[in-house]
Amino acid sequence: MTVREVVGALGLEVLNGPDKLKLIPHPALDQEVTGGYVSDLLSDVIAHAKTGSLWITLQTHRNIIAVATLKELAAVILVTGRTPDSETLAKAREENVLLLASQLIMLAVGMIAGGLFPGVGYFAGSLVAAALWPAVTFLLLLPQRRPEMVDQNRPI
Repeated sequence: MTVREVVGALGLEVLNGPDKLKLIPHPALDQEVTGGYVSDLLSDVIAHAKTGSLWITLQTHRNIIAVATLKELAAVILVTGRTPDSETLAKAREENVLLLASQLIMLAVGMIAGGLFPGVGYFAGSLVAAALWPAVTFLLLLPQRRPEMVDQNRPI
């Protein structure tokens, strides 16, 4: 299976590659995937990841590019919606390391490995947080609002 097929199957976002995966040739997208490795410790990845593997991590600093280059990894998948800074993206382009992103990769990997779908509760925290955000923001900013009638005797 190639990186391009994995990107399509898991719906991953390509952070530093071509926008049109099927139209623009990119050597990293056509690389054969030999396995996967999940770790956030760079030394662990250096010691144990195999050449051609997909590395799943939440690290986003530029050292991940050095590790991916050293181990000749097929691509780096960033999870939980994390995005690298511009320096890391530039280094990835320079070294031809493909950076991919997905918020649902942990769920997908678990299900591929034979786990069960955790149910709607898996998404409940995010949905509740999104629904409460406007109200909580209003309440937290309330003490900073200026009164409608300004009292000349009060500086605030």
